Amino acid sequence: EYTVINNKDKSLFETKFTLKNNVYTLKNSAFIVTTRDYKVSKKGHLINKNQYRYIDTHFSFIPDFDSMRDVEIQNDINIFGSSYASLNGISIGLGPAIIHENAKYLQVNVLGNYVKGNFKGVQAGLFNSTRGNFSGLQLGYLGNYIGSNFSGYQASAIFNYISGDYYGYQASGIFNITKGNHRGG
Repeated sequence: EYTVINNKDKSLFETKFTLKNNVYTLKNSAFIVTTRDYKVSKKGHLINKNQYRYIDTHFSFIPDFDSMRDVEIQNDINIFGSSYASLNGISIGLGPAIIHENAKYLQVNVLGNYVKGNFKGVQAGLFNSTRGNFSGLQLGYLGNYIGSNFSGYQASAIFNYISGDYYGYQASGIFNITKGNHRGG
């Protein structure tokens, strides 16, 4: 049995179903209002906000750029992308994952990962971009971009770019650029 959460007009709805023959179509009438799936998190750092909602697991077909900007997510499964305030767990999908603050642990999204804050963990996709500090392993098919300091391992088919200092190892098919100091290979 599966539970699907749907976010509409800043309210969460849920439905349960059993998958038969690997196909199931959900209609909006199948969803009921729920409040048990999230709690308020006081540790967020959103601009002009002192709290945001926390959701354990969320499945999305398309990203909801408006109502999910105040959500801290633990597990994200997406088809055409996702967008959240922060990630504290796993994000897996086909589309790009956009995190407006910090993220940690694991991001594996085919079209790429975009984190506006810091990232700690493993990041893999077509193109990966982290504006803040990065610590961990970054694998990009086309390339990787770090807006600040980097510590760990970075590999891509074409390029790696680090705006700040880096400590670790870089490997790419064409070029690596580091603006700051570097130690490692």
